[in-house]
Amino acid sequence: MRYLVVGCRWFLDDMDTASMSFDDLMLHSGKNSGNLFIGEALRHHIRRFAPEGSTIDHIRLGLIKETDPAEIAKNYDQIILAGSNMLKATVNFGFLAKFVRETGLPFSIVGAGAQAQHEDEKLTVHEGTLRLFRVAKRSGGISGVRGEYTAKVLRENGIENVEVIGCPTMYLNAGNPDFKVRQPNREQMEKVIISYKLDRKGYDNNDLLQQVQRQMFQDQLARGFHQIVQTNQRDGREAYEKAFSGENQALMRRYFDLPAEQLEALRDTGLNRTHLFFTWKEWRGFFDDADFTFGMRFHGNVMSIMAGVPTLWITHDTRTEELCRTAGFPYVTLDDLGRKGYSFDHMLDLADMSDFNAGYKARCDRFDDFFQRLLIV
Repeated sequence: MRYLVVGCRWFLDDMDTASMSFDDLMLHSGKNSGNLFIGEALRHHIRRFAPEGSTIDHIRLGLIKETDPAEIAKNYDQIILAGSNMLKATVNFGFLAKFVRETGLPFSIVGAGAQAQHEDEKLTVHEGTLRLFRVAKRSGGISGVRGEYTAKVLRENGIENVEVIGCPTMYLNAGNPDFKVRQPNREQMEKVIISYKLDRKGYDNNDLLQQVQRQMFQDQLARGFHQIVQTNQRDGREAYEKAFSGENQALMRRYFDLPAEQLEALRDTGLNRTHLFFTWKEWRGFFDDADFTFGMRFHGNVMSIMAGVPTLWITHDTRTEELCRTAGFPYVTLDDLGRKGYSFDHMLDLADMSDFNAGYKARCDRFDDFFQRLLIV
């Protein structure tokens, strides 16, 4: 069988990343290295269930309009979209709906999500994106979405053929009935990994987000936490290139409200404790000796928990919260931190892995059932 993945690509281990510029690496990752994890997980699951000798190729969404649907129909048997937070008023997938329809191939969607600040918010979905889900149904494919909120938004727009499966990254340990995540050990906190959300705009609790992240950053400086970034913000570029500019220094000092006497600690964190990865080997390997992970970046946290490291999510919109609920991940909402306050000890208290461990096998079994029905073999 011949499978074509569109959307998120897998990690760049098959490329000479050392000779590539930061901008080229970001292009392949869709401007967020977390997208590579989505594509990696989707390819992993295709390999688990596809017939021996099957091929899996990838095409970026940006190249779809330059691609001949007839050539795709001749060379592939199925198209699968590695989805992300694609349900927004400003995101139009009509071009992909047209392309898939013209190929005539079976088409399915895995991991589509809606993004809003609150679940009681009336979310508008672009008509072109709704057409994509209709094309999936007409082609005989099925659509897996990230959570009940996304399913509700689609059903309100007349799209019924959806199943709640979360994200394929959540199930990397499917097939291992003994997989468990240990509880955090307060006496063993030598390597703690943290993440922030510095590129979010337009939500009415952005001031609260900044306030909590300022407190987290003070902990990071004082305790020597490591930080993982995923996007093409200045901190991402400088984490990868190991060069800390005066401009970024000024921006970071302003955002985190840092006094002049913390400048050297800021520089040390930026140069030596801030990381960005584009390969599976490097990112997954970074968690081999980790003791605890917490923060705002969803897929950075998933990489942690799939490595067996105790992990806590700080959710800040519907996307992150519904994914945590679907997966049984331990989380605290940004609004809860606003009411109860942030402290590192509180993060450790909340990182109870027992519910996740108890339900993980059943969730993996449901995902495997979905994926075997999705895959044309």
